[in-house]
Amino acid sequence: MAKPSKACVLTPYARAMFYGAVILFIAPPQAPGQYPEPEKAQTESVQPLFSYDIEGPPGLLVKQRVDPAYPPQARMARIQAYVSLDVKVEADGSVTSVKPLSGHPLPVGAACDAVRQWKFDPSPQLPAHVTVEVHFQLAGTSPSAEQRKYLPDWESGLTPLSPDYPREAILRGIEGQVALEVTIDSNRQLSDLRVLKSDSGLLTSAAVRMIQTPRFPRVCPPPEPTPCTKRAVIDFELNQRDHSKDHVLFLAPKVVQAPPDLLITHREVAIYPVDAHDLEGNLRIKLTVDQKGEVSDVEILSGPEPLAAAALKAAVKMRFAPPSTAPAEVILDYHF
Repeated sequence: MAKPSKACVLTPYARAMFYGAVILFIAPPQAPGQYPEPEKAQTESVQPLFSYDIEGPPGLLVKQRVDPAYPPQARMARIQAYVSLDVKVEADGSVTSVKPLSGHPLPVGAACDAVRQWKFDPSPQLPAHVTVEVHFQLAGTSPSAEQRKYLPDWESGLTPLSPDYPREAILRGIEGQVALEVTIDSNRQLSDLRVLKSDSGLLTSAAVRMIQTPRFPRVCPPPEPTPCTKRAVIDFELNQRDHSKDHVLFLAPKVVQAPPDLLITHREVAIYPVDAHDLEGNLRIKLTVDQKGEVSDVEILSGPEPLAAAALKAAVKMRFAPPSTAPAEVILDYHF
């Protein structure tokens, strides 16, 4: 039996998969003590798709658009995400500055590299700062109904460059997560809100202000019927590192068993250990989730010992909304 240290700090690697949508492959719940046999991870290729939202001077047109290169690590881990950028456009339409405002750390570098190559039509309203939102998508990776009940409907990650990150929280070194349940009415407006989890009152206030903006109702876009209730997770991170050029292999977990009402607010991917010498295998881990939604205990159920440390390091960083009944048991598989 191994227990995570209470002093454990979420490293930048711990964010690899929380912001955007790392897809967890979720099997139907099993009877207590009965777990299915491990399965081979799916390796079929997926087609990358990109869409863009641009906020700037009225009538501003993109003359030359360059799509990002989908980071291989993000494709392998099935990461889909929004990346929001602050872009300085000069009078001649050239881009001279690109700064990330929010988004998943894996694709953020690729988004910046692509938008730096954009050209806009010259305009009397330039120079100006423009907000460009890049949506990284993978065709054919939408989670099933069984998967969706464990996952947030909408996720966003914020850096100190984002205007939504409260200045006081930055000065006080406060970061963390806020999980919310919201109801969108028939006019696609926010009509009700419930806080499921929060690491700080300052961050809660900022998250509530954020979802009250016109950007938020996209979690229930047409033609999806309304009213609808959705769960959102917003992650405030002070030091976000770009992993897009890291030559490491990220491995998404498979959830084998979890309470049906449990919400995963941070889904941690494992990093293949460089000293494993191409060893393959399946690590099955049992997590105990306490009343705060934190992992209080972990146990290796099966799998090769050389891969255990990598799987444990990832598993203890999983986070959840407080379960209705605590402690709660979650079974994960990491296939290396």
